[in-house]
Parts: sequence; C-alpha cells; structure tokens
Amino acid sequence: MATGGQKEIFAIVSQRDRGSRLVLIRLRGGRLEMSAESRSIGTPKRWLNPVGVADLDLDGRAEIAAVTTQHIGGTLKVCRRNGSKLVEIAALAGFSNHIYGTSELGLSTPVLIGGQLRLLVPDETRRQLRLIAWERGALNEVGQCAIPTPVTGAIRVVSPSVVLIGLASGEQRIVLNDCLANRGSGGAGRQ
Repeated sequence: MATGGQKEIFAIVSQRDRGSRLVLIRLRGGRLEMSAESRSIGTPKRWLNPVGVADLDLDGRAEIAAVTTQHIGGTLKVCRRNGSKLVEIAALAGFSNHIYGTSELGLSTPVLIGGQLRLLVPDETRRQLRLIAWERGALNEVGQCAIPTPVTGAIRVVSPSVVLIGLASGEQRIVLNDCLANRGSGGAGRQ
C-alpha cells in the first residue's frame, strides 16, 4: 500500500494469546515499524488469510480484504485505514480461502470484471466460487460458479474475464462473466 507516496508492506502478525491481526509496515529512519494495525481476532490459535489489497469502491483509497477463521466458518472482512488503525468496514460470512495444514495462500483474489473490481473467494466448502462486490456500503454477492471438486490451489487471473483455479481434480478454466449470471443465496453483509 502507499500512503502519501510512501510504500508499505501488508502482513499478518499472530500472537499466542490474541490470535492474528493485519498490519502495515513502513521504513522510517532506516528501521521497519508498524504504521497501522487491525484488531486481533481475540482468540488464541485463530488465523486469517488475505484476499488482497484493492480500491474496492474506486474512491482512490485501498481497502484490505481477508478471511478470518477460514477453517471454522470463515468471514470475509474488509478493512480501511484510519490513521494508525485498520478499521473493519464490512463483513460477510460463509468463506474459506485456505486448507488446514497447507502453505498455499492464494485461494482467493481481487479481480477486475467489466471495469468493476470484485473479490473472488471460495465458499466454506470450497465448491462454489463467490464473486463479491462492495456496493452501497456493504459486501454483496453478485455471482457464483459451482465447481466439480474443492478448490485446493491458487486462483490465477489469466485475463480480465478468465481465471485458472487449482482444484482437487486438476486445474480448471473459469469464465467469470458466466459466474455473474448465477446469484446464490448470499446476501448483503453488515456495515
């Protein structure tokens, strides 16, 4: 992320007694320092996995999306920087972008579809890909794609309308415009 022209690193910090949190790190006076952080999950041994950093509402400011507790009923959360804090501005339940015990972190991604930024994140079973938009101050599901076997590998953007997804059965090509025609039961998230 960049604030005032200075580049920052986005990372996860985990503490044994409070779980994980999102942080931004910058170089200041030749030393790395945390410049902003979110609240911790609040429970020991609870983790989160980033979806990405993107300007979801096209207002010129980047938001950070991550799935918390993705192994036990994951929630997609979006944070925005407010001074030295990363403040949660929206959340929507029913996601999993990580498989317990693996090092693969790329099971979700921001993607530009028809000029609109969307978050592409598997549902909690990893058998549906959900397309999520930030609209009118809330996270909304704008489409979904059923897939034959669970997502197990990275989602790679091939073009503005096509992604390759690693599945338990091998890699599959998905045309995202086809997903937009399918809306699931997912509704609006909370503000």
